[in-house]
Amino acid sequence: MRGLSSGIFVLAILGALCLFFATWCALCVRSGKNPLADAGDIDFPLVWLLLNLAVAAALAYGGARVRRKAAGFQWGELRSASKKHREDSSRLRTRFLWTVAAAWVVITMAVLLALRAGRPDLIWPGVALGISLHFAPLAYLFRLRPYYFTAAGGSLASIFSLAAPPALLPPAERLLLASLGLGAATWITAAYLILNAEGLARSWDDDESPRTAE
Repeated sequence: MRGLSSGIFVLAILGALCLFFATWCALCVRSGKNPLADAGDIDFPLVWLLLNLAVAAALAYGGARVRRKAAGFQWGELRSASKKHREDSSRLRTRFLWTVAAAWVVITMAVLLALRAGRPDLIWPGVALGISLHFAPLAYLFRLRPYYFTAAGGSLASIFSLAAPPALLPPAERLLLASLGLGAATWITAAYLILNAEGLARSWDDDESPRTAE
């Protein structure tokens, strides 16, 4: 449950950042400005900022409630756990770190390729794709199927943003789509995890949660 709550916190923050950027891009679209060049004087409505922060705070509060349900767990218990349990925990942590490292490799490559092609408008969609894709192995590793939705939703929006020609998708609309896709997917996933935390925890207990023995 503690790991689940940490995931909820990350999703809440990531979604807030993405949707803040999406709102800014939407304002650029409305005003006909390029967010990569001449959008410095865009006035961001305070109400949208407060709404963004309110939803993120509500999700973070939900994550805190999930964490409190695991209050009986102490990290010191890991030291007194069986050797197999400690080995499984170490293996799980290693796989998680490799997944994060792979995501950073994809993100770095996306940035470098966009810069080499002279297409700065592709940087953020490439970054969003790297972030989205890394949720798929995390879904398998932690037996969290909702993460597959996060990966699919963010990836589909990012891939379309990368593939669409400039005539079809100008810079502001391209950045808007990538941000909106990933932001919506993360917040929807966070809300689902909060509402179904106990059921997910029970399924782990029945299925020897996360995949460490394979």
